[in-house]
Amino acid sequence: MRVRNIASYKRQVYDAAGNLTEDSVVYNYEFPSDPEAKIKADTTSSALHVERVIDRGKFALYAFAWLNPDALDDVKKKAQFARAGSFVGVPNDAKYYVGTPNRYYMGSYKGDDTTTVKFTHKLIVNGDIVYLDYAGMGSSASQVDPASIPNPAPSSDFKAGDKVIVQFTGGTLGLPQPGATVRVVIPEVKPALDSYTDDQLDQVNIVPNPYLVNHIGQSSNNDRKLYFTRLPDKCTIELFTESGELLQTLNHDATNGSENGREAVEVWDLLTASNRQTQSQLIVVRITTPNGAETVKKVAIVVGGFRLNNR
Repeated sequence: MRVRNIASYKRQVYDAAGNLTEDSVVYNYEFPSDPEAKIKADTTSSALHVERVIDRGKFALYAFAWLNPDALDDVKKKAQFARAGSFVGVPNDAKYYVGTPNRYYMGSYKGDDTTTVKFTHKLIVNGDIVYLDYAGMGSSASQVDPASIPNPAPSSDFKAGDKVIVQFTGGTLGLPQPGATVRVVIPEVKPALDSYTDDQLDQVNIVPNPYLVNHIGQSSNNDRKLYFTRLPDKCTIELFTESGELLQTLNHDATNGSENGREAVEVWDLLTASNRQTQSQLIVVRITTPNGAETVKKVAIVVGGFRLNNR
């Protein structure tokens, strides 16, 4: 038996230039059989656990035998006691498959004039189960969902060369197959400059806040820096006292990165427009973009010597 994934679908992808395009995906992946299918079934605690131990990307096929399934009417095929009496072995136990795993046993076998054996094959692939059910019993267990019992029962088995297509619903398409090439493109996360809104601009952060002398980012008294982060490419940052006096204006331009090329960051050295050190106070910050978006924030400046006394 050969098992192949031939799923196809369309998806939106980013090309090498970052443009969003539509791409058609057609799988053509052949699942190899799990070479440990026998030992996994022989050592598992129950048939319910076999699906969990078959490797993803591989398949396993088990045959289960039923005695005289054609002698059971629809009522008996749904009855647990009657099903258990027809099953060769112990229903629900993976150890009672017959023959060699990963082989399909075609047709029926006659033991004598009163005994006929037919097979239900259980195909496990990527955690899913498909029953190839010539016996017409709906599953390999003593309990069965009545809706899964074929009615009428199959009149003939598959032949060599037959193809069966099974379509699953749910699950996840698009996961990489072995040997796949994965390309990750990170699109621009910031909105266009002319489409900034007040809410988007409100995501700007000011750090540290409050600003304390000798904070962890300050290596000396002459290295005072207040950082504005998550800025748009261009904006104006105005810093006022609580009374409305303009202290400084910073014109942020991403093409002229002011802090080691970090485009979304602007730095203020706590100097006013008249080149004076800012004193301890509450600073009101107004940030605007060329298209008129605006946000107002506050930052506390604490300047001056202080000492922690543990005594």
